[in-house]
Amino acid sequence: MIPPRTEHREDDTFLRLALLAGRMGTWTRDLADDSMRWSREFEALLGLPEGGLRGRLDTFLERVHPDDLAALLNGIDRAIAGREDCSVEFRARHENGEWRWMNVRGRAVYDTAGKAVSLHGVGIDFTERRLAEDARLPSRQSSKPPMTPSSARRSTESSPRGIRQPSACSATPPGR
Repeated sequence: MIPPRTEHREDDTFLRLALLAGRMGTWTRDLADDSMRWSREFEALLGLPEGGLRGRLDTFLERVHPDDLAALLNGIDRAIAGREDCSVEFRARHENGEWRWMNVRGRAVYDTAGKAVSLHGVGIDFTERRLAEDARLPSRQSSKPPMTPSSARRSTESSPRGIRQPSACSATPPGR
């Protein structure tokens, strides 16, 4: 039985444990000035200490794989314009050089005039699941060995993929 809540601090502890277990972190973007706030769990997914992304969108975008950057930005823009939740998969460079598969999911907040003022969401590292799927599916295999954490660390490239856009608010690499 889950004990009743006693303190806000206890709730924060439960949330942090759940985020860590789910390989997730949270983020918020102020659309007026593009400032960002990431939870320490999100920054840890990228191997960074708390504050490592310096509250700047461009610092984060520098870590996004060049082949995935446009799809990430377009997916977010379409979700805002369509007033829909967003879910975008992409690769991000971990501090140790590995390319990690990430999924960001978010929702915009709009003012009374209908203008988007902020975005709030989660980032999920699903690299291990993606690598297992890549190893199982012949359509994702090529003459090169599948991208493993150690091979990703040695190379900044993985098999280039176009990005399929199945709906107005999501972007997923082909074969998904």
